[in-house]
Amino acid sequence: MRATEEQQADQSLRVLDLFDQLVGEGADSGVTTHVGPAVSFGQMSFNMCDPTAADAAKYCVSEGSSGNPALRDPAVRTAISWAIDRQTIVDKVLAGYGSPGTTIVPPFASFYHYEPTADEAIGFDINKANQILDDAGYADTDNDGTRNDPKTGDNLEFRFIQRSESDIGARLGEYIAGWLKQIGIATKSEVIGDGKLVSDWYANDYDMYIWGWGPDPDPDFILSTFTSSQCGGWSDTCYSNPAYDQLYKDQQTAPTPEARQAIIYQMQQQLYTDIPEIVLYYDKALEAYDSANWEGLEDNISPTPEGFLWGQYTPYSALTVRPRGTEAATSSSSSSSTLLIVGILGAIIVVVGIVMIARRNKSDEDLA
Repeated sequence: MRATEEQQADQSLRVLDLFDQLVGEGADSGVTTHVGPAVSFGQMSFNMCDPTAADAAKYCVSEGSSGNPALRDPAVRTAISWAIDRQTIVDKVLAGYGSPGTTIVPPFASFYHYEPTADEAIGFDINKANQILDDAGYADTDNDGTRNDPKTGDNLEFRFIQRSESDIGARLGEYIAGWLKQIGIATKSEVIGDGKLVSDWYANDYDMYIWGWGPDPDPDFILSTFTSSQCGGWSDTCYSNPAYDQLYKDQQTAPTPEARQAIIYQMQQQLYTDIPEIVLYYDKALEAYDSANWEGLEDNISPTPEGFLWGQYTPYSALTVRPRGTEAATSSSSSSSTLLIVGILGAIIVVVGIVMIARRNKSDEDLA
């Protein structure tokens, strides 16, 4: 059963309120809280499936494909990006547990993350967004409050999908729809389950949707999802750019880490400029555990000093966590001790999250 937008907004507030309550109670609650790094991001993707693109054509003309061609106009996507207040999203939707999004490689992957320069950065400016659309010929020719596509005369109205499984999806959608209304773009919001969204995404039966990624420390995979050949596979948008495709191949054979970094910076710049999707925010991992009964969870220092207690990229926590007052496991521990550790892993951690999804929105399981 689908949740209403009001139910989702209430749910997101309850999750954040619960975490804030645990933070406020501190040690008195017997629960220790921890704010981890922002390793995942939420994004708004555009249907850019172009029937004239060699790699994408077979997917764009399939039955059910319904992307609005206006979203293939860079001016429309650029205007939309300027109309979204990412800082307000962080403050009001994430309750401060995050940072405004920029590129598809999150800052925790510090060596490869590219942060746009002041000249490149897209901020929040409704007037600028309106001017971009004015200059591109999108005017409200029928005086109904919505701009019209100069090529077709149709209203600039987009089907806008949010996930019912997301704690914050509907609330986030309300903010974005409100900002787009201010620049003469109408939206038809729809809150659907992940299964339906995967079907619509795979069939290119959407205009815009909100979802999220949790990339690995090495950015190769997240970069690969924007290559032309991934249309109909892992691509969020059916973005197709031969220059980007070549850069992806180049970074795989770069002779030094520094040379690879430069190429990956260029790839992020390309996506940030072309805007096949908008990285809305980076959301922090919120963790809490029963510290009255368990100890040994330590903040790892990799990949950043602001690390995880539990969701680490090493088995460190599994080796150090133990019932309070007992000895830490050693390499000479018996097999029964190892089994004890394995058996308690799922019981001791309570993860309190506001992420749209933790480790990936479209898994192989989703696509089966």
